[in-house]
Amino acid sequence: MFICGFVFYKSIIAAVCVMAFSAAGVRAYRRSLAEKRKMQLRAEFKDFLYSVSSSVSSGRHLNEAIGDAEHSVSLIHGSDSLMTREIRNMKRIMTETNCSEDVVLTDLAKRSKIREIADFSDVCITCKYTGGDLTRMIGKAVYLLTENIELQREKDVMLSQKKLESKILAVMPVALTAMINIASADYLAVMYQTFAGRLIMTAALIGTAGSFVWSTKMTDSQVAEISET
Repeated sequence: MFICGFVFYKSIIAAVCVMAFSAAGVRAYRRSLAEKRKMQLRAEFKDFLYSVSSSVSSGRHLNEAIGDAEHSVSLIHGSDSLMTREIRNMKRIMTETNCSEDVVLTDLAKRSKIREIADFSDVCITCKYTGGDLTRMIGKAVYLLTENIELQREKDVMLSQKKLESKILAVMPVALTAMINIASADYLAVMYQTFAGRLIMTAALIGTAGSFVWSTKMTDSQVAEISET
């Protein structure tokens, strides 16, 4: 925002004033960061499912399988990845409070707001309290949930391309104005030296910001529609 203000006004004071409007985008940035972390956690949860299914099939209890998954997930995604930290946290809670595995899985599902995690938690709870075949049900659930995760990943790839295009289009007016100022400063000198020129630059800046907000909302609506399908 500071760079945009300086490019359109060639004034440090005006650039600082424009930069103050960036506070309005903090909420949108947090929402975008949360979505990226959900995408990352969903991808790492798929490998967690594979590890848990393999451990349960070999005769391990579910709480033991959750603990064993830390090693597998850390090898693939690193010891500081989101899912590795969550597994470590679940192990700590089960050890210190002696609570069951369905409690920590339900807690993870509520905090992450990821449908696949909630579905897996429901499967584990159902098997536990109805006496179902845990090994068979987990194996079937893992197959279905990993298919959903892969489908969601393909959707995210398609949408990320559109988001990138909207960001490039938003940066183009600023980059083009900066290039003209560098290559031929006299060409736009009247825009910075007269009152009418500053009004035009202000309108151009507002139009650029408005088009970026509009394109972002359009992309978000497409994300919501695809997520519902």
